[in-house]
Amino acid sequence: MMSEQTQAGGARSEGLSEAARRRLQECFKQGSMRMAQENYDYAAELFTTCVAGDPGNSAYVQSFLANLKKKYKDNKKGSALASIQGMRHLANIKRAAATKDWAGVIRAGLEMLKLNPWHTSTLEAMANACRELGYHEVRLLYLKMALEARPTDPAINKLCAEAYADLGQYDQAITHWQLVLKAKPNDEEATKAIAKLTVERTIHRGGYTDPTRAGRKEVPAAGPAPSPAAGAAAAPAAETAPSPEKALLAEIRRDPTNIAKYIELAEFYVTQAQFDRAKETLSRAQQVAPDDPDIPERLIDVELREIRHQIQKLEQTKGAEAADQIAQLEKQALEKEIELFRRRVERFPAHAAFHYELGLRYKAAEKWSEAITEFQKARSDPHHRAACLLELGQCFQAIKQNKLAMQHYTEALKELSDRDVDRQKLGRYLAGKLALELGDLDTAEEHLTALAAIDFSYRDVASLLQEITARREAKS
Repeated sequence: MMSEQTQAGGARSEGLSEAARRRLQECFKQGSMRMAQENYDYAAELFTTCVAGDPGNSAYVQSFLANLKKKYKDNKKGSALASIQGMRHLANIKRAAATKDWAGVIRAGLEMLKLNPWHTSTLEAMANACRELGYHEVRLLYLKMALEARPTDPAINKLCAEAYADLGQYDQAITHWQLVLKAKPNDEEATKAIAKLTVERTIHRGGYTDPTRAGRKEVPAAGPAPSPAAGAAAAPAAETAPSPEKALLAEIRRDPTNIAKYIELAEFYVTQAQFDRAKETLSRAQQVAPDDPDIPERLIDVELREIRHQIQKLEQTKGAEAADQIAQLEKQALEKEIELFRRRVERFPAHAAFHYELGLRYKAAEKWSEAITEFQKARSDPHHRAACLLELGQCFQAIKQNKLAMQHYTEALKELSDRDVDRQKLGRYLAGKLALELGDLDTAEEHLTALAAIDFSYRDVASLLQEITARREAKS
């Protein structure tokens, strides 16, 4: 017989009677036997009963998901009819979430996952329900399954980072925030979260007082109350606990080759807006490890964050002088971003996202030829193809290659997903306006009419349609 720990597998739902718990354990045993016999459909029903009855039990959830992965041969898409057969379950999930019926979200989610265990919106909804119910280990299991389907998705990685942070697993949380930054290099939330978690990790590892917890009441551990004398003796120790800065400096002195500690210290200085100290710390790290390609990028990143900090301060003031200074700082920031992404594409030449991001910076700097080169390298990636085609059209139009521009706008509109409404509107607008400039009234009308059907208030689409009408009337 399995041990209590194995059967429980983590946090368990409150309110289950021993008889109910035993029934679920027997159901779990039968489900495991059916999975071993490759009777995956029957096993799925048995594991569904287990998870629905005890949704916080990580062993039940792990087996439920593992069985479905085997059933669908790990194809990452589940049943071919999942999108049709799952409509009712998705509606039930939405309805339960709207009424904060978290157990209902999980029950409906289990039915959807039996059709497609990699359905990311369902897994996210179930993870959120687990967060609300306090089932933090199970929450991570659902999010990890979502990552199997979309490992680089910034939204899923953000949820994973938050889940790990809630469990105090700082290294894993930082790793997932770094994946968010890899997909969205200018994400301020990710940058701030990494800096905050780096400080919290240092505090946790060193057992130091967390300055962010000042004023909060701590729940004392069970045991006899300390004597007044003991309390008096302990007070100076708490008061003299070293700060994260002192602790990190001490660790660097103990091991001057530990680059990770230099990076943690630099991140701490950035959180305190001490940018000069952060740069000085990274310069010292560069002297220790001159061949480490990550350190120069971190230096550029600190310089960028310093510039953005200066811009934020200037935005609080008014006047022409402040506006001029902001414009100058934004130009410096763009130059730094170009330098940063140029380094990244040199290090990772096959990484389409970095080529795309560098292309955007070159385009912003009106370096059209360089931008075209980067977008052309990035468009081989299906995730960036439509966006790259749209950007390429704008670059070709900027250098008066209108035929190439129209060709790329047309291709982009064919590639764009219906869900990408903003780019659909931009593509229609750019293609329609260019066609109008070229005197192709039929093509212009086709694109601008389609745009007006989506959003009649978009830019000057109404006046452009009036111009087409006026031109036709002038010809007749």
